[in-house]
Amino acid sequence: MSIESAPYWLGRGVVLAALALYLLGCSSEAGSQASGETGSVPAADTISTDPDAADRTETVASEGSAPEGSAGPPDLQELVFYAQGNEPFWNLRVHADRIQLLRMGEDPVDFGSLEDASEPGTGTWVYLASGAAGEIQAIIEQRPCADTMADVTYEYSASVTIGEQTLDGCARSGGIR
Repeated sequence: MSIESAPYWLGRGVVLAALALYLLGCSSEAGSQASGETGSVPAADTISTDPDAADRTETVASEGSAPEGSAGPPDLQELVFYAQGNEPFWNLRVHADRIQLLRMGEDPVDFGSLEDASEPGTGTWVYLASGAAGEIQAIIEQRPCADTMADVTYEYSASVTIGEQTLDGCARSGGIR
């Protein structure tokens, strides 16, 4: 299909997706610099529709934290799980003692007092935490999850509930699980 014969909405969707990814990178970098954090969300240049990109993305994400001042992927070795979703764009970091939620255009929100409410051997992990923004529940299930925007399939699905809002996405296992 040539670009001239592509439906109008398809071209517009691609442009909007590219713009959203660009803004995600910009807003997270600015937020990271303001709060003193680094590496708050995956960089837009790690997301691709190339089927071989999953290997490259996973390799980049598992090799370590991003360089100082960049908006690269988190160091998975420091996390229990890392989850992310689209529309709205968000990512979640489950640390050993807390949860951090990042949403596009907003400051990162930390939830302390992490409670692991999982039942061993079920393939489902449930994490509860609370903070100034209220309570959060993250449910990670061991079942394939397709990120259609990045054309990547992950081993885990994620569902995050904060207040009345539920965010659905995909997840990766971290190094301390």
